[in-house]
Amino acid sequence: MEKSKEKISKALIIGIKNEIRVIELYSQYVKRDASSESKKEVKNLIRDEERHTRLLKNAFEKSLNKKLNTSKIKDDSLKAVEIVKNDPSYLHIIDIAIGYEKREKAHFEKSEKEINDKELKELFNTLAKEEQGHIDVLEHERKAALGQPFDEYELDLYVRE
Repeated sequence: MEKSKEKISKALIIGIKNEIRVIELYSQYVKRDASSESKKEVKNLIRDEERHTRLLKNAFEKSLNKKLNTSKIKDDSLKAVEIVKNDPSYLHIIDIAIGYEKREKAHFEKSEKEINDKELKELFNTLAKEEQGHIDVLEHERKAALGQPFDEYELDLYVRE
């Protein structure tokens, strides 16, 4: 495989692995004793991440003209977050998810700079912005779970007149 195709393949597969991991983290989160509003927010994140996974898989298949079997990728990815299945703390899951979201954002930003394909650059740019949105949601959820006061700006996100 030539160097640029190898870079593309690696960038997309790493992205897919991270998306699968946060989907699992979020799925575990909604099983915990969090508020119904918080669970609703996290379910929205799951839908976003599932869409990201589809976009990355489609980009892989289009860019490299190869079918991608995600079952092995999924198995490898889930091993990395298996420990949370027995973790009763939804706050700990939020903390781990924030870490993965930050890593994913950084990965997409790096990939956007390194890859020359215009469509992939746009995809990585868009996904990096959406991951920042996920980080913001998680940080708000964390504050709410800890009973920490909201900034005025944050209140606007939760209170509508």
